[in-house]
Amino acid sequence: MATIAEIAQRARSEVVAHFLNAGAASPENALTYQPQRHAERRALAYLMSKGVVRLTQEGRHWIDADAAAAWKRDTTTRVALVAGGTLAAVAGLVLWRRYRNR
Repeated sequence: MATIAEIAQRARSEVVAHFLNAGAASPENALTYQPQRHAERRALAYLMSKGVVRLTQEGRHWIDADAAAAWKRDTTTRVALVAGGTLAAVAGLVLWRRYRNR
């Protein structure tokens, strides 16, 4: 069973892929988009809050490729920092337990 975080990430990826596959990478090529699933509606709202998906005056959506690349980099960096912090915490705990028992 997928976790909420996995569902959210998958929905974000699907929304980004939808716009990229449709060629909606500029205001001139924007398209109307009405997500059907709740996860996709939340993903769209999130991506719009991050500036990845933008809205034209006419109410059509398009993806800002530069903002999408920056968002992807930031997300990857955040994941790496959390993983590194977790690894450091586990290593510290192992060392603490080893030297506490002496």
